Amino acid sequence: MSRVQRSVAWVAVVVALVLLAGGPRPAPGQSKPAPRKLDLAHIIAPPESGALGFKYLAEEVTRRSNGTLNVVFHGGTLLSKELEIMDAVKSGNIALGAPAGAACTVFPEMCVFLTPYLVRDYNHAYAMFNGEIGKSLDETFQKKYKVKVVFFYDYGFRHFWNNRHPITTPADLKGLKMRVQQGRVFADTVNGLGASAVPMPWGEVVPAAQQGVIDGADLPIYNINALKVYEVSVSQLRAHAAGHEPRRLEESHPRAAEALRGGRPGGAEEDPRADRERGQPRQGQGDPGSEGHEGERRRRGFLPQGGGGQDLAGLQATVRRALGPGRQREVVRAALALAAVGLALAGPAAAAECPPPRAVTATVLGMKYCADPAFGAVIAERVQKIRADVRAQRQAGRLVVYASTPISPRGGGDTTVNLGVAASVKARLEKEYGGAVWVLDPGAYQLPDTNGRAAGGGDYMVMWTEILGGEDGGGRDFDMVHFTGPGDMRAFFGCGREDVSGCVARHPAAVAIADPARRQAFVRYYTLRASSAYSTGAHDEWNIVVKVNRKRPIGDQVAVFFDGRAVSPAEMDAEIAPGYEVR
Repeated sequence: MSRVQRSVAWVAVVVALVLLAGGPRPAPGQSKPAPRKLDLAHIIAPPESGALGFKYLAEEVTRRSNGTLNVVFHGGTLLSKELEIMDAVKSGNIALGAPAGAACTVFPEMCVFLTPYLVRDYNHAYAMFNGEIGKSLDETFQKKYKVKVVFFYDYGFRHFWNNRHPITTPADLKGLKMRVQQGRVFADTVNGLGASAVPMPWGEVVPAAQQGVIDGADLPIYNINALKVYEVSVSQLRAHAAGHEPRRLEESHPRAAEALRGGRPGGAEEDPRADRERGQPRQGQGDPGSEGHEGERRRRGFLPQGGGGQDLAGLQATVRRALGPGRQREVVRAALALAAVGLALAGPAAAAECPPPRAVTATVLGMKYCADPAFGAVIAERVQKIRADVRAQRQAGRLVVYASTPISPRGGGDTTVNLGVAASVKARLEKEYGGAVWVLDPGAYQLPDTNGRAAGGGDYMVMWTEILGGEDGGGRDFDMVHFTGPGDMRAFFGCGREDVSGCVARHPAAVAIADPARRQAFVRYYTLRASSAYSTGAHDEWNIVVKVNRKRPIGDQVAVFFDGRAVSPAEMDAEIAPGYEVR
């Protein structure tokens, strides 16, 4: 049996962008020029709801321009990923693009608007974006990114679907692998509800559901039908906008699909716009004692007791009461910080686990570290710098490799030597793989001292977890991660396969050590232990890659190498002992 349920989550906002450019006007007496072609890219083709709207827009603008413009709509053909579309608009390769949730990854000012329960209903959302807030965003985009906001467009409230079982309370999400859009707040929300978020582009979702990589996802109700999600789901939704009561379907898959195509249970047809325009639920739907879906949810404690039409408002009130005034302010501050710099380090939790001034700090992958809050701004700035460097290499057409090399002197090593090893690993890999590959050397991105204190391992791991995980935890900025091994270290020292200890002892860095015990520790470390296998931070980086790859379908995972060799499938999927991570 298929039970329909509703997830009241967020309003998806689509932003259309156009490159700020002006073409020359014909001089008086000149012949009329050919129509100016404007490519409009969207990730999906009709009958997806956004694609229908954008196709109509392209046709109408072309018709009404009287031969001056030719807007060509590309639905899932020219570019198929939101990040590609946004980069293409910013670089001027296409004129218009329509990103949705992933806009936050390129335009951090949009991140705050992905916050769950931010709006009450459609009127609230449109008042926000058609007012001063929308105007301010447009002005910021023109000044900062040289692009213009043409309009805001909604997909409606989103609903969960899955191929495992009905979802009627947050507890039903536990254990489900749910695809989310490529925006960090989507992953945080779904993880917070008890599921395991799997960020991925839309084009991979249906195959991932068929292969068991994910159990489900969330979509506006119209697109569950338009994109034929019912073909890979056993539990879909029948729901309406905020303040409306979802209906229940007690039919198996075919009838559920039929109902989603426009019919109501029992065969009665209804204009799909009617529920949005009415603003109130039907009589009797709010009865907590009824057998309707909301009554059941109230009895199970998911919704507060009260009258009908309180679904979203009741949830918002419940969330606010649970947070309390102080936590509400903290959430707002965090969201605003995310909009400002594109990164929000979670507030301290279980502070007793970390020695002052450090506090437990969460990251995009849910991994937590003891980090000094004083380094928060520095880490945020460095993350943006590294992401910009990676994006520049991507735009240049290069593959990106992260080289995990121990930098800390722990165990007898030397920081200066380790930085040299990291640089040599970068040079060797770039030479081996050729000009199409760029290797990110973590040694080139050291954190400066703050308030007279040096950054610790936890501070660095907050930064590198954000970098390797990416904005949404999908790790899509990197094609390969290489973990430095003994062979990489010996290559730096110029050692062969014989007398490695003597080779290390003759290195100028070893000769310069006056203390015999310290020199012996140096030789022991670089002869026997010098590799990421003995690095605290590298242990965390290995687990980061494992977590990222578990979210991605086979064939689209980050390649993993250790000491110059590709690791086995079993190794790729195995977590190891944590380093700086707090568990």
